[in-house]
Amino acid sequence: MAKIDLKNWQIKFIGEVEETFQPKIDAFFAQRPDCKNKVHFMGEIVDRRQLFEYYAQSKIICMPSKRESFGFAILEAMSMGNYLVGSDAISSINQLTDNGRFGHIVPSDNVKAMKKALQEVMEDDFYNKEMARDIIEYAGQYSWQNILPDLDAAIKQKVKTQAGSK
Repeated sequence: MAKIDLKNWQIKFIGEVEETFQPKIDAFFAQRPDCKNKVHFMGEIVDRRQLFEYYAQSKIICMPSKRESFGFAILEAMSMGNYLVGSDAISSINQLTDNGRFGHIVPSDNVKAMKKALQEVMEDDFYNKEMARDIIEYAGQYSWQNILPDLDAAIKQKVKTQAGSK
């Protein structure tokens, strides 16, 4: 973050901030005092409505995870049109981004690649309403309404197969 040109962007970190991380936050603001009104640490958000309000106000979700399963937070943000910048350590990143169509995939622990990806998506001509619409539509395939019929059919088939083998 220290070397990214934030332009007119507001950055909001959502999630618990451990006490041991506070010195790094302080050092960042000492190095970049111009960011005090642009970078915000929101802490843990347990109220789902409030969390979804943040998603709705956002354009990018950044997940530099070193380890992540399917990534429901990513999918929630994408359902609001957020573009993903995430690490290749997210097990479902290719699936969630449609192999990079709806997100930048960067190598885990590669700070330079993460910075480059973020800087690119923060350019004025990168993100637009059409992209947001396409991301929302793509994320919709993972909605419960779309998943449950297939899951129900698979369970019924499994039960039928097991009942027939007895």
